Amino acid sequence: MTAIDAYLEELQGHLAVDMLTEREILREARAHLEEIVAEEVARGRDPREATHLAISRFGEARAVAREMESVHGNSVLEALLSTTVPVALALAFKWVGLPLIQGYGAWQHLSTPALLLTLSILALLTPGLFLRRWRLGFPVWLFFGALSVMQVVR
Repeated sequence: MTAIDAYLEELQGHLAVDMLTEREILREARAHLEEIVAEEVARGRDPREATHLAISRFGEARAVAREMESVHGNSVLEALLSTTVPVALALAFKWVGLPLIQGYGAWQHLSTPALLLTLSILALLTPGLFLRRWRLGFPVWLFFGALSVMQVVR
């Protein structure tokens, strides 16, 4: 194990963020450390010395982890939001939107029922794409959006 690997393992041990964010932080930290090492080796330093210099410049792992958590710490809340919102929208669609649509009896006889289906899909799935951490909740958006669309189709 290299000194950089050992440092990143220590950093990982101090991080308290979701798995996706953790991977991003570790990948970015490795890239920065390797960049510093390459610069120092280009200046004539021994690779081992350059590695230790890069790690010391980067900072103590615990302090770096705290700093990263302050920047990325809300990702867990975003994940919760991105999985709660589709459920709420699906329920609102079922309890409010669907009765309104069914109250309009002629909607099934419209010349373009595919238009209504497309609009329903867009209304239910699009907001998930605009959340900052949409990928965390996308499976939930997809599932509850599909359930809501099936309510319209049946």
